[in-house]
Amino acid sequence: MSKHNTTTIQEALTLLDEAAREKKEDIGDLVSGKYEALKEAFLGVEAEVADKAKQGAERLGELKDSATERMKEAAHQIDKKVHEDPWMTLGLPILGALAIGFLLGRKD
Repeated sequence: MSKHNTTTIQEALTLLDEAAREKKEDIGDLVSGKYEALKEAFLGVEAEVADKAKQGAERLGELKDSATERMKEAAHQIDKKVHEDPWMTLGLPILGALAIGFLLGRKD
């Protein structure tokens, strides 16, 4: 090989090396930018999920309080009804139990 061919090949390899370095930097910048955008998107979603979880927990607390209040009111109404008419409150379940016992105890 002549010295001219070797120099030309060396220059071509140098140009290819420089082009590869530029592309490497471009690809690195592109990947870094996409990574940052992805990271920001995940952080945004994380904050939104945390807010929704907090709202859900608050709503569950409200539902629990509401259910507790309704149960207390129902217990109060039952207590009031039993005190107003104890014989009816006790008599109907007793009659129902006797009727069921009679029907189950019959032998055909």
